[in-house]
Amino acid sequence: MHYSVNPKYIRENPYRLLVRRDNPKYFSRLQHLTIAGRDYQAYGNLQLLDNPFKEAVAVHRADTEQQRLDNRSQWLHTAANGGVLVSPFISPAEKAIRAEAEALGANIILAVHEAFGERYKPAGHDFELCTQGRMLIISYGLPPGSELTRPVCLQMNALAKALALPGSGVSSLCGAGCR
Repeated sequence: MHYSVNPKYIRENPYRLLVRRDNPKYFSRLQHLTIAGRDYQAYGNLQLLDNPFKEAVAVHRADTEQQRLDNRSQWLHTAANGGVLVSPFISPAEKAIRAEAEALGANIILAVHEAFGERYKPAGHDFELCTQGRMLIISYGLPPGSELTRPVCLQMNALAKALALPGSGVSSLCGAGCR
């Protein structure tokens, strides 16, 4: 049997391990993070949850051009001033906001729909944001391979909105699910 090996992965693996060991607080993993009475998984810098300046990013088709401009201005101001943008960043417009905000040094809480596998670690760009303490990924917990449907997107946007509220109802920040 022949196995294909990705040389880049093999080359970068020691670096990734060293970075995780040197910055464990930026690579925290929780199996049970309770937000507004529901359990989620989380991976990354949990301290981002404590940042008082969080903004939920959601671009709606019904938004006027002026609403989009005003929101973009608010989100980029938050990003440039040490705040946190919270979103699943699904639509092209939301992805564009994320890219602009990251260029300004934004902190990101990313909502994803699929549950983390046992050995989950973010890849590529998201890993690099974790190394800088600028990323927290929160999983909605659907089985891997689950379809990303409109109701799921709406629920993840609701999660982002809840996280952005002061006193967001986050509990169980450690305990048995922490590693």
